[in-house]
Amino acid sequence: PQSSELISIESSNLEADPNNSQLISLNVLLRNHANYALALPLLELTLNDTQERPMARRVFKPAEYLTAPQQAEAGVAANQELNIKVWLELHGLNPSGYRLVLIYPNS
Repeated sequence: PQSSELISIESSNLEADPNNSQLISLNVLLRNHANYALALPLLELTLNDTQERPMARRVFKPAEYLTAPQQAEAGVAANQELNIKVWLELHGLNPSGYRLVLIYPNS
């Protein structure tokens, strides 16, 4: 099942790679608050400039952000957390902020 009310982003951050100024990692902690497994949502990341205007946007499917893509079918277990880490190339962008939202495409 999908339930945007029962799954949340507990924490998230963007972290620069100290060895490559054009590489960052998106770190996310998702939490399923339901007492049953939930389908994994899409993650929509928007990189913003200093005026909070969007510079770039990308939507990640579960198979793109999971370390084991087969986990996408299993979802997030009841009352569990899921750590996510995605590496991104900036391609010359210099964002100063970001926005991250969860999306269920059929809800």
